[in-house]
Amino acid sequence: MNDGELKERSSGTPQGGVISPVLANLFMHYAFDTWISRKYPQNPWVRYADDGIIHCQSEQEAFNLLEFLKKRMLECGLEIHLDKTKIVYCRSDRYNKRYENESFDFLGYTFRRRSVKSKNGNFFNTFSPAVSKSSAQSFRDKIRKIRKACKTSSLESLAEKLNPIIRGWMNYFTKFCSREARKEIDYVNKTLVQWLKRKYKTVKKSERRAWRMLVHLANSKPKLFYHWEKGIKPTIG
Repeated sequence: MNDGELKERSSGTPQGGVISPVLANLFMHYAFDTWISRKYPQNPWVRYADDGIIHCQSEQEAFNLLEFLKKRMLECGLEIHLDKTKIVYCRSDRYNKRYENESFDFLGYTFRRRSVKSKNGNFFNTFSPAVSKSSAQSFRDKIRKIRKACKTSSLESLAEKLNPIIRGWMNYFTKFCSREARKEIDYVNKTLVQWLKRKYKTVKKSERRAWRMLVHLANSKPKLFYHWEKGIKPTIG
């Protein structure tokens, strides 16, 4: 305990313990995965840790399944988080009614109605994922924190610290609706301009000169930053 007292644990596992997520997934496999696959084989589902999605064909089916799920979780000593659990209507051109909830977040993505371009060049609305606002803000915060911590470092040292974050972001969030993820990579170039203005007196008072310097660096050292290597280089309009 916080005061140093030792107490024997009679239930649960230590938070942050290595075995905790393994045991939790093992428990959920039988409490949820095998149960829903057996009871509701017609409803596709996906689960990651304690977060999941179940697909239904109608609102009534969703309400009924939610009640059955609550009962199942209680039987297993668990409770549904009511504030985080909701029925969502997957609105698109095909399903174009209105509903109280028309979007949800899952694994860093926001799923909602979006306009997309077909192979023949026509635009249509579908229910699809793109990086969530909270994920984008978290990414920007990490980039900004590293930039500020490296204000006296070399550009190479800055790249060494930023590249793992940029690489992970691009590998994960450009799989769906890459144009939304691209906005955050553009932000990286903008924050590099701010770093140059604080680093070099010659561009300190000129945003345009700082951009020119960044463009020159990207052309002369195209593999310095991961996104430059992948072709997302700064430009001047």
